[in-house]
Amino acid sequence: MSSSIFKLPFTHGIESEVQIVNLKGRWIDGEKMISIMGKIVHDVADGLKAILKDPQDELVKRISKKASNVRVAPVERRGETLIISYTLPDGKKIDVELLGRDPHIGTITWILEIATPPCDNLEELAWWLHTLFKLSHDSLPAGVKLITTGLNPLMEYQQGLSFGDHHHIGIPDTKLRIAVYNLIRAFIPHLIALSVNSPFVNGRPTDAVMLKDGKLQAPGCVRSVRLQLNVRQLGPDDPQHYIPHLKSLDEEFFEKTIGRTPARMCDMYPFTKYGTVEARFFDCQISVIRKIALAALLQAIALKAKKLLETKEEIPEIDSETLIKNRRSAIRWGLTGPFFKPKDLELIVKRHPDFARMYFFDHKSGGKEPVKRLVDAVKNMFLFLREELEELGVLKSEYLNPLLVSVYGDVAGKVTAPMTTADYQLEKFFEFGEDIESLSRELQIIADQTCNNIWSDPLSGTPNLQEIIMVPVSLEVALDTPVVFEGQPVTCRVFVENKGDEPLRDLTLRCIVTSQSGEEVLEEEFALDLLEPGEKRVGEVEFETEAGISQYTLSAELMISSELITTDKLAIPVYRVNCKSDLIAQVDGVIVTGETEIPFIVAVENTTPQDMYLTLRVAVVDRDQKRELDYVTSDVKPWGVYLKPIRARDQVLFVAMSEETAKLDWAKAVLEGQTEGSWIEIEPLVLKPWLYSSWISPRCAIRAQLIDSSGRVISEGWSRDFRVFFQGAMVSVEVGRIPKTTYNIGETLETTVMVDASELLSPTPVSIVVKAKSTTNNIEKKILDMSVKPGVTTSIPVKWTIPSDVLKGGKDEDIMYLSVEVFHDGELINLIETAAKFKVLRGPEVSLKIISMPDAVTPESPLTGKVAIRGLSSALIPCNLIIEKVTQKGTEKAAEVPLSEPMIDSVVDIPPLDIPRDAEKFTVRAFLTRNGEKLAEDELNVNVVRLKEAISVFLNEIPETMTPGALHDAIIQLENKLNTQIAFDFTYTEAANNTIILQETIPVKIEAKDKVLVKIPVKAPLFATDKECKVKIEIKKGEEVGWVNERHIRIEAVRPAIRVAYISTPPLSEYIQVEKELELKISPSVQSFADYTLPVRAVFAIFEKKTKKVVMRKTAELTLTKGKIERISYEPLTWKILKPDKAESYYLGVILFEKVKGELKEIPSKIVQNSLITVTFTPKT
Repeated sequence: MSSSIFKLPFTHGIESEVQIVNLKGRWIDGEKMISIMGKIVHDVADGLKAILKDPQDELVKRISKKASNVRVAPVERRGETLIISYTLPDGKKIDVELLGRDPHIGTITWILEIATPPCDNLEELAWWLHTLFKLSHDSLPAGVKLITTGLNPLMEYQQGLSFGDHHHIGIPDTKLRIAVYNLIRAFIPHLIALSVNSPFVNGRPTDAVMLKDGKLQAPGCVRSVRLQLNVRQLGPDDPQHYIPHLKSLDEEFFEKTIGRTPARMCDMYPFTKYGTVEARFFDCQISVIRKIALAALLQAIALKAKKLLETKEEIPEIDSETLIKNRRSAIRWGLTGPFFKPKDLELIVKRHPDFARMYFFDHKSGGKEPVKRLVDAVKNMFLFLREELEELGVLKSEYLNPLLVSVYGDVAGKVTAPMTTADYQLEKFFEFGEDIESLSRELQIIADQTCNNIWSDPLSGTPNLQEIIMVPVSLEVALDTPVVFEGQPVTCRVFVENKGDEPLRDLTLRCIVTSQSGEEVLEEEFALDLLEPGEKRVGEVEFETEAGISQYTLSAELMISSELITTDKLAIPVYRVNCKSDLIAQVDGVIVTGETEIPFIVAVENTTPQDMYLTLRVAVVDRDQKRELDYVTSDVKPWGVYLKPIRARDQVLFVAMSEETAKLDWAKAVLEGQTEGSWIEIEPLVLKPWLYSSWISPRCAIRAQLIDSSGRVISEGWSRDFRVFFQGAMVSVEVGRIPKTTYNIGETLETTVMVDASELLSPTPVSIVVKAKSTTNNIEKKILDMSVKPGVTTSIPVKWTIPSDVLKGGKDEDIMYLSVEVFHDGELINLIETAAKFKVLRGPEVSLKIISMPDAVTPESPLTGKVAIRGLSSALIPCNLIIEKVTQKGTEKAAEVPLSEPMIDSVVDIPPLDIPRDAEKFTVRAFLTRNGEKLAEDELNVNVVRLKEAISVFLNEIPETMTPGALHDAIIQLENKLNTQIAFDFTYTEAANNTIILQETIPVKIEAKDKVLVKIPVKAPLFATDKECKVKIEIKKGEEVGWVNERHIRIEAVRPAIRVAYISTPPLSEYIQVEKELELKISPSVQSFADYTLPVRAVFAIFEKKTKKVVMRKTAELTLTKGKIERISYEPLTWKILKPDKAESYYLGVILFEKVKGELKEIPSKIVQNSLITVTFTPKT
């Protein structure tokens, strides 16, 4: 954030109550929560100290001068709490409790309370709230998440366990504080309607949820279940005891009215010890920027109250009965609820005509009709506060955008107003098939995004403010692609449209891209000399994302002659797969005597909207020497299937418990409480005592890495550090000299092993195991196993006659060494491996093996392979290599290769073999023959499988309905199950109304055991509106069909797909008076909203309404791209009108034909906006 420009008339602080949940969205075990809460508080304290110690911009420098003594200290009823000393604008220094558990909920600790210091400008307030949210989010251990709603959607309501945002407005002057309190009180229903954010309890909404014509239908669903149920801490929901309109700051009167002592637990409290008005009726808002927007709105109300007090205007009293009715309406229906007027409305109108007109009458009717819905009452409130919002500088800023979009919608039409975040949740619940856990997962991702980017909000966009202020030009920022990954180029489009009646000149568009840390990535300026009425321009901003940056923000500012007209901001989340690791137990050090298991937990979270194929590699790492002490990788483990793939927006929790930890009931209870048993159990990492000398104690940590299919590390997470103390072995071993360096099979190796167990204090003996191990493979042979008593030093003779099976796989020789393992009570306490190596030789023995040949093939595929030959000495040549095919019908010689050179270790290619027709399986046999005698042989059984058995197909979901002009990329995964390459043709056809839209055949080759992805662009043709489109996918090889699938898609019109505009000089209108001959210059244009490029024929015509006689006709061949305006005629068309004797009406219209495979298909007029308009000319009298 840049320098402070949003000065607040009063200091402002926010307390936000946030939920801490497990990956399932449920409460975490209470004991575990105490540990998690402590970790969050200490980690946030460390992070905050680092930021304030080294501020990176002017705003943080100013804040760091106010802040001092960042510390963690115990506070009564809260436990460990993050506290800071902060300097107020008047120079007074106070202590502020920034972070800790909520002190009002007994022993329950699921509420994390985040509080800002009192701030005197909006940027300072936004910095504090977002910084504390981000640091808290980053400190969460693996398997733990935040949710920002008024209630936990999955859990039953418990008394007092709800989540709200409390706003403190600092007003030392008591008369002014009363005025601010009274004016905010009047608008409590409006503010609740704007902020409802708790539509679920116990896993369900309070009634059925439906979507009709794309709009939410949920009249029985309460939008703020929190406010409906939490009656002890809010309200009171009773007209007789609701918070009163105050004439003086009389706390005793206040307490008596609401019937509570102390009286703080209510909707609003003006008697705090801090000299603030505390507004307590807000649900916890879904995003940080929405919390800041409400703060700006409260400041505007307070500023309005200050002005009314200064001009001695009385703030009218809205009776409690009316407030309660509208409060209940807001709680139940949000912005769509009915708005009730008081019984004594005439009296209020008489006493306070201006206020009553604003409060109770719809401004769109000129103050004649009463307000019927809360959304219209909220619009009146914004008009009432317009001057104050402009004075604060927030009306046209991005700070207020989320609230304005909820009320007025956005200029792009993506958000249909009115829309609260409770409505948004209900819509998502319906989209997820009423799966509440999927909704909870979505809320966790929204919380992740708002913690990473302050501008992130699920209802984002540029608000349509034409009702509040006449903006002559609109500005909209959009992202070309819905998903952005790390390291990818990003293209954003900026749309500028003249919505006025006059040309605009000298426009400057300034675009700035910043990273999540506020660092500027890109700045560009575009100059627009002229923008005609109705004209829309599109600019592009391109940049490339970097690894480790999870959010970018594109800020656009439009100026006319250096005056700022409008702004827009776009939050660009950069998707990645997150990986967090941690130790299960809170330990500072590990003592390693024998093989010691290290228990850990790893959470893998795919926040992207697509499936990912990943490998997890977990290692215990010496951080000082950057050395891995042990590791495990998912590719070679059965549990690796959970990552191949990990589904979109899914998460997996891997838990490795040591034997000791698994025996502890508390450890299992902690994990159950945190994850509800929904973890995958894997093996722990192991540290061994011989990894280091006993005097070294390295600083270690658990590192978890996620690796994509290209081998790139895409995410990395570290546990906290811990020390490892290696205890040296109490039994020493020394191996004697090995006499020879080369041994043949059958020879005897002799040596001695010296064992010193004199320092072993245990009463039980140690076991000495001597092994011979290969350096090139996993072969090892136990030579000796014997016991040595404690306190004894002895020399043990070792004799080993080398068996023939140490050389496996046709090897003629190997390099080996000796190892001595010392076990005590079943634990390995020492390991010695000899530095001296010795060679083992087989001697003259020939062998062969068929290699590199698959065990299954498809018909008509060539079969190839190799034969590995070892030990073919000069005494055995010349000889022949014979290849045979054996079927049920007999044996057939397939190839004969003469060999005339010795082969110690060589490979011979097998010529391509034809697959026997109609055979289900056959055998390939290879043997060496010399003078009619077989020297060696091998064979391999090969199965012949059909194409449908050789491949597997996974088709991502194709929607059942699409809107005209929509484009859906269907992804098909094709997997080769065989150990050989297969090839086939992939054909897909899309047709509608007996017309082929798209047909393509792709030759596909898939390597052995590999997968490929094929993308099919499924288009929803405009001409097929309200009809059915058929997509057929087929896999064939020759005449053999391996797989076929047909899908039917209904093309349903929801909104116009094309807009027609008629720009004319002089301007067109429904009625035009003509004094003399009139000449019109008309420029018809077409703008497409289709997702794909659309070739069309456009026919523009003017004809008399009565006789249908064509006056003018113009045909143009156009190629429409999304959002771009195309003119039917480059030069304006001239239409001359003689002065009529009487009214004459004409139709102006455009008929569009979609070009499909050389055919013209008429586009229905129902999806073409302004396809036909009427103009009537009348004589001027």
